[in-house]
Amino acid sequence: WVRRATVMRALPGRVHVIIEEQEPYALWQNQGLMQVVSLEGNVITSAAVERFGHLPHVVGQGAEAGAAELFAAIESIPTMAARVRYAVRVSDRRWDLHFDSGVVVQLPEQDMTGALSALAEYETEYRLLARAISTVDLRLGDRIVVRPRSDTPSQSPVFSLPSAERET
Repeated sequence: WVRRATVMRALPGRVHVIIEEQEPYALWQNQGLMQVVSLEGNVITSAAVERFGHLPHVVGQGAEAGAAELFAAIESIPTMAARVRYAVRVSDRRWDLHFDSGVVVQLPEQDMTGALSALAEYETEYRLLARAISTVDLRLGDRIVVRPRSDTPSQSPVFSLPSAERET
């Protein structure tokens, strides 16, 4: 919990201790262990993590270090931020977002912010997160690939939407 501690001696016979605590930022799950991490990705504790259920939840190797950047990008789109249940770091290079509707959004390794903006546009126009979709793949810069849920009939297992107008 201690980010920094300063001890100063004040004569005659006094000691001043200044403690700066780390602020809990996210819950990090890696190899089955849940830990509370700071904004910088430092592990604070693995005890009583259930008390921190209100924090963003990230999963996977490297997720603790990248959580702040990811959630800063997500929070720039408030309508989406409230709907993200957890984020999974894939191969310590990109993210999969799991939404409350069950939809998984695969973000690209580069230009995560641009992909999130495109997702927000498609959500406004097509309401993707409310549809019977299992996956929205934003990893390709020129298109968005959408996979329907397997429990719904469809003529094509995968279909593409035209790319949103954005710079790549």
